[in-house]
Amino acid sequence: MHNTLLRSAQGLTLVSLLVSAGLQAQSIHYSGKAQPNAPERLEPVRLALTNANVLDVKKGELLKNRTILLKDGKIESISTKAPPAELDVQDVNGYYVLPGFFDSHYHGHGQDAAWYALESGVTTIRSAGAMGMKDMAFRDAVDNDYFPGPDMVATGVYVKRHLKDDALEDPRLFRFMNVELQGEENLREAVRINFDRGADWIKTRVGGNTAGGTADAFWLYYSEKEIAAIADEAGKHGGKIMCHIQGEEAAIVAARAGCGTIEHGQYITEKGLQAIKEAGAVWTPTYISTEGFLLPHDDYNTPTARRVAPWILENQQQMLARAHEMGVTMITGVDTEYAPDSVSRIAGEINAFIEHGGMTPLDAIRAATIIPAEVFGMDDDTGSLEAGKEADLVVVERNPLEVPMNLHNPMMVISNGHVVVPFRSPYPGLDGRPDRSY
Repeated sequence: MHNTLLRSAQGLTLVSLLVSAGLQAQSIHYSGKAQPNAPERLEPVRLALTNANVLDVKKGELLKNRTILLKDGKIESISTKAPPAELDVQDVNGYYVLPGFFDSHYHGHGQDAAWYALESGVTTIRSAGAMGMKDMAFRDAVDNDYFPGPDMVATGVYVKRHLKDDALEDPRLFRFMNVELQGEENLREAVRINFDRGADWIKTRVGGNTAGGTADAFWLYYSEKEIAAIADEAGKHGGKIMCHIQGEEAAIVAARAGCGTIEHGQYITEKGLQAIKEAGAVWTPTYISTEGFLLPHDDYNTPTARRVAPWILENQQQMLARAHEMGVTMITGVDTEYAPDSVSRIAGEINAFIEHGGMTPLDAIRAATIIPAEVFGMDDDTGSLEAGKEADLVVVERNPLEVPMNLHNPMMVISNGHVVVPFRSPYPGLDGRPDRSY
């Protein structure tokens, strides 16, 4: 994405290219697993994937028996030609290759969470205010090959009334340690600080919270004028804003005030969806996180969440279908921390768009790939498999247009040209697999 530093031309690669055993990802990226002889920067593979069925998400076509050449972190070509002799070759056994997924509402912290996201096929994330200013640092580490991904759309400090520890992220925010962040000029200042530090988008809150702890779900957290000031200031810096909402009124206010994307909407109504559509905004339902309300190990498992889950699940299912019928643009987001016990993943959101939203598998996959790439202005770099784009791809065993549930089980993941999940062959000849027991 940004490439603010020169890439290293030396050092060990992310993968060990085994003579007879295929590709093996290194395990240095889990916390505490750095190794003394590991490279400071990771060199993308030079690799040919052969016998691949490639999903063209733009045209909606499957390109049969293709060879994908990967060099310097990019897709060099997709063709029916034999691979050049100088490249390492991985036969993917007629499996299906599609673009890496977008998690447009990511709450992960640190390297472990990013690795769990990568393993599920996520190669691009948008921070949802979980990392403070660290999300810019993470983005730059990925851009400069210190970490294989996912690419980060950074939002910096979450613009909300109570900054708490986020007030420590920049000395200019110290004055909000003891007072609420509110008022149009104060909110503009917080936006300016975020962009001064390198943010790409801004996250703010328009409505309350469902799981408890931060305002009733139906309350308006900021006024329409305050949200409009945040959106206007972000626009001056070339950015947009993502807006947390739950109910109808907050959705209408967010849409009218200029929010680029509207997040959640567990109590949203058709009237709220209509406002989103008329404003040309985008809905990130994060439905799969709502399913997690009923799981004992979920990030949002509170008594309040468990109590309201039956109703909001029914409502969101109905609204997913209605939004699709109305032509509301939707993109995928998980809305969890990717903690060790978290199980919600983008594959679940894709399948919810199909099962409850009435989307075709192709449309649901587009909502996880090319559409968010367009929303974030990244479609020249990623979101589809084309020559010249980043080598962000997922390999699955069965045709995802016929069996979309198998998106839950990637057989290979490559992010920015780095093999993060080595090809999982059904044949016993491929051994030397990495130790994933940690």
